[in-house]
Amino acid sequence: MKKAEKLATRIFAPLVAALLIFPLSGCAGLSFASYQDAADKANANMTSSLTPPAISESGKLKVGYMEKAGSPQYAGDVNNQPTGLDIDVAAAVASELGLNVEFYKVSSTEQARKESLDMVMGVSSKNANGMAVVSSYLESGVGLFSKGEQDQKIESISDLTGKSIGYVRGSATETIVTKSNLKMQQQTFKNLDDAFQALQEGKVDYVAAPAVSGANLAMDYDDIYFATQLFAPTKIGIGVNATNSVLIKAIEDALNEISRNGVLNAIDYRWTGTVMELGGDGLTDFKTSANNTDVSGETSGTKLSSSQSYGPGDGSTAGANALHKY
Repeated sequence: MKKAEKLATRIFAPLVAALLIFPLSGCAGLSFASYQDAADKANANMTSSLTPPAISESGKLKVGYMEKAGSPQYAGDVNNQPTGLDIDVAAAVASELGLNVEFYKVSSTEQARKESLDMVMGVSSKNANGMAVVSSYLESGVGLFSKGEQDQKIESISDLTGKSIGYVRGSATETIVTKSNLKMQQQTFKNLDDAFQALQEGKVDYVAAPAVSGANLAMDYDDIYFATQLFAPTKIGIGVNATNSVLIKAIEDALNEISRNGVLNAIDYRWTGTVMELGGDGLTDFKTSANNTDVSGETSGTKLSSSQSYGPGDGSTAGANALHKY
C-alpha cells in the first residue's frame, strides 16, 4: 500500500462524505463527471443570500484561478475542467454559499478585476494589487523533505550542519539556499523528480523545494516526508474587490466553515497527503540574502510534455498522478 493510500485511511469517514458532495473531477469513484456537474447538482435545491451587486450574476460565483500557480494549486485540465487544490477550495466555498461555480483562467489579479470576476484564487499580499485578501487557505514557503519521518525535530541550522541538500537548478529555491547561512553540502538537479529520486536512494539527506508542490510529489514516493520549513511562509488567500464588503464577509465565513467542518483538511490531504503545519517562523536562525523568498508557482525545471500539461511546480510530474490518488 502506497503512503498516500495509508494517509487516506486517516481521514475520518464524515470528512470524506462531506468532501464527496463537492465536484472533485479526476478522483476515482466519484459519481459526478465534472466540477460543473457536481456544483449544479449539489446546489440545485439551495438558495443563496448573495445577489447582485455583491456577485456579478445571480446564482453564480465566478472564480478566477491562476495557471501559473503550478501544481497542486492548478494541476491542469481533465475533460476540459480545471483541477487542483485551488479548484477544490473554490468549489467548496461556492457550495457553502449555495452558488454554482464558474471557473476562469487568469494570469493576474488585474485580469480578474477587468473581467469582473467575483473572486480569484491564489492571492497573497505580494500580488493582490489592491484586492482584499480574504483569510488564508494555503501557505507557501520552502520546505525540507527527508527520507523517512524524522524522530527529532529540526529547530535550527546547526541541526543540519554537515548534511547534504539538493534542489532544482535555476529555481528560486536554489537562490534562497545558496544565499543562506546553511552549512550543508549542496547538489543541484534538473527537476524535482530527480532530486526526490536521489533522496530516495540516499544520495542526499534533504531536498529543499516549495513545500506544497513538494508534498504533492512526495505522495508518489513511499518514504519521503516533509521535515520542516526554512522560514515563515507566505499566506495565500482569496482575492476579492476591496470595496465589496458583503462578499468579503461571506467568503470569509465560508472559508471558516470548511475549515471548521474538516472539508479543507480533506482537500489538503487529497493534494498533499499530509498536514504540513507551516505556521510559525521556520528555523530560528535561518537567514538568506535572496531578494525574493516567494516560491509560490515555482515552475523551474524540466516541463512536462504537451500531453501531460499539468503546470508542475518545480518541474515535477505530481499533478498528473495526484488526480488518481483517491
